[in-house]
Amino acid sequence: MVVKNNEVVFEANQRGIKPIFDLFTNNKDLLKDSYVADKVIGRGAAMFLLSAGVKGIYGRLMSKQALAICPADMIVEYDQVTDYIMNRDKTGSCPIESISMEVDTVEALTKRVGLFLDSLK
Repeated sequence: MVVKNNEVVFEANQRGIKPIFDLFTNNKDLLKDSYVADKVIGRGAAMFLLSAGVKGIYGRLMSKQALAICPADMIVEYDQVTDYIMNRDKTGSCPIESISMEVDTVEALTKRVGLFLDSLK
C-alpha cells in the first residue's frame, strides 16, 4: 500500500517484489514523498523505495539488510526483523534478497530483478 498526502494512492494483491518493482519502473513519481506498507520488506524492496524517495516504510517482516540501508532519520517501522527474507519454499534466501546483496546500485538491481521476473513468465 502506498499512502501519499494522507490518501491511499496504490494497493496491490500480488505477492513478492512485483508491485514495488512495477511502481518503481513505471510510476516512480507516485512513490516520491510517500509512505509504503508491505507484508515483507527485504533489501531489494528497500533499495527501490529509498531510490524513489519515500518518506517512510512499514513491513510486517523486515530483513536486517533492509534496515541497514535505511537512513537513521527515515520513518521505518516493522513488527518483526529477520536475518534475511526466505524464499517461498523456506529452503533458503529469497531470490530478490540474494540479488540485492550482489549489486551496489539500484540500476543494476533493476536490471537483474527485471530479468528474474521475465524468467518467471
